[in-house]
Amino acid sequence: MNKTAIRELLAPILQDAGIFYLRDTVAESDFVAGVWDIDLAELEIDSLSAMELCIGLEAEWGLTVLPEDLNSLGTLGRLVDTVVRHCE
Repeated sequence: MNKTAIRELLAPILQDAGIFYLRDTVAESDFVAGVWDIDLAELEIDSLSAMELCIGLEAEWGLTVLPEDLNSLGTLGRLVDTVVRHCE
């Protein structure tokens, strides 16, 4: 699975988790195209959203990420890279 496909699937997972940073269609299309990376701190993820995001990652790709480990990834781009490595 390539990064664009992962980004396309990740955008609705973020929204389902209550993280609406990408609700702007330009921001979402730039993220999906890989021309804009987003610092996870900018997303202001609360504990419930973090848990929902981790559940979404587990459900979609079988990737286990603990909510407290999300910030250590730094950016959504690094999260995408983590999914790519997991899916190889």
